[in-house]
Amino acid sequence: MYTILSVNATPLVKPLAALGILTIMGHKRDLYARIGIAEYWRLDPTGGELYGHPITGERLIDNVYVPYEVRTEADGSVTSHSELLDLIFSWDEAGGFDLLDPVTRRTIDRVVIERAGRLVAEARADTAEARADAEREARLATEAQLRALQDELERLRRQQPGQ
Repeated sequence: MYTILSVNATPLVKPLAALGILTIMGHKRDLYARIGIAEYWRLDPTGGELYGHPITGERLIDNVYVPYEVRTEADGSVTSHSELLDLIFSWDEAGGFDLLDPVTRRTIDRVVIERAGRLVAEARADTAEARADAEREARLATEAQLRALQDELERLRRQQPGQ
């Protein structure tokens, strides 16, 4: 089970153990409000046996969590709209939990999300490679400068009388 949190409009996903439900409903919920988590979602993998709904979302308004409306759609799926994330949380018995685009009401393509993750990883690798190349070039330039200074020092030593 996961709790999706948002701190200053940054969503966070937090896995929960079934035994932690009372804790989440109690003091952690109060803590979230105190530290300003603007919105949080509880996803119930049992389809609603734990929370009454498979999806429960709340928005912090004046330091009090106010629940979002939960709807049962004509197809039997349960949905709720996150104003902060502008996403529709959806659950149905056949497919489980999903996120929907609020305009098209289509599932957000996990392939796109995975591709974006790969692109970020590739960019980080490219940056690390460029940094390593720059460090290598700087090291080689420093070594060349050191050799030139050593050569100059040796030349000056040879020019001293009595050497």
